[in-house]
Amino acid sequence: MVKIDIISGFPGSGKTTLIKKMTEQWDPHDGPLAIIENDFGNVKLDAPCLSLSGIHIAELNTGCVCCSLTGRLSECLSDILDTIQPSRIILEPSGAARLSDVLATIEALRPRLPIESGSIITMAVPFRSPAHRTRFFGIYKNQLLNACLILPGPLNLMPPEKRQRFLQTLKEDSEGVPVFNAPWQEADAKILWQLGSLSKASLKNNDPFITVSPPKMRAVSRTLKTGRSTR
Repeated sequence: MVKIDIISGFPGSGKTTLIKKMTEQWDPHDGPLAIIENDFGNVKLDAPCLSLSGIHIAELNTGCVCCSLTGRLSECLSDILDTIQPSRIILEPSGAARLSDVLATIEALRPRLPIESGSIITMAVPFRSPAHRTRFFGIYKNQLLNACLILPGPLNLMPPEKRQRFLQTLKEDSEGVPVFNAPWQEADAKILWQLGSLSKASLKNNDPFITVSPPKMRAVSRTLKTGRSTR
């Protein structure tokens, strides 16, 4: 089975930045890595350069993989599995996609394709205004609650008061889904992949925040082994 890692979040939330980070830390000895972009972030991936490292990019535009592009996603996955034979696939859905629908689409394709869900990560940033929150809260909530890990950001660029307010609101909105309460930009990509593949039930945190200072990033392994938050 080939795992499909899903990076969800609104446009501008940092999805493409995270994927870029993962490609930079990808070990070619782990086998080919395929990326399917159904959304377009501010940071573009250099496809020709990445292909030299065994990383391949496919783009699906003019629609969403959870509804209008379901057929094309199936064709794209079949082609990738047959030609590239990746060890892993990263899917970046449209920012407007409901994560539950994306997961349902992957599940519906499993009888025909050797795939399964891997890491499920949602990127979260503050709403621009109360009106923006009211308009898009349903999709935002769906992306939060169906994730295994939430990466807020960029925390290091927020004033302390705004950062505290944002994290408190995110804690309430996420209803127990673990939030990585540290600059994920400084974390090892493999750690994020591991945490993103665990369910909120398996982490069993009383406090949904996974707080790790950059110098102690290795201590996250204790979370994976014990199910307890690292502080």
